[in-house]
Amino acid sequence: MSYPTIQYAVAGYLLGKSYLTALVGTRIQPPPAPDPPTWPILFYRLDSDEPVHDMAGALDSADAKIKLTCWAETPEHAADVIECVRDAADGLSSQTLTIAGGGGSFWVQSCFFSRNDENPVGSPEIEALRMWGQSCELTLYYALGLPTH
Repeated sequence: MSYPTIQYAVAGYLLGKSYLTALVGTRIQPPPAPDPPTWPILFYRLDSDEPVHDMAGALDSADAKIKLTCWAETPEHAADVIECVRDAADGLSSQTLTIAGGGGSFWVQSCFFSRNDENPVGSPEIEALRMWGQSCELTLYYALGLPTH
């Protein structure tokens, strides 16, 4: 079982956080950056989305890992954006996320935030612009639809 749209639901959730959009506007998107880019920008990428199994077999839930990377003009600005992602992640557990346009809904049972303090290696185009990057990962345990309890 694979739910390839969970990253879009999380992006929609992050776009609803005014403290985050105050820093990045609506620039929460999958790569690549538009040409010409406007900074800062928060990229997201689904790294994995695996079904959860118990002794009886596959359950109707999954674990997803979503990588988020902020590119900004200063290291402090990139770090501020990632801290806002951390604040948003605190509210993701026990939430139902929906995809705009009827793309489905997801019941997020738990969310774990982990920060990567190393500057991610970017494309030569971004590195040539002297941008600073910070990244983090969200690990979500979720199920399709609404909670059943």
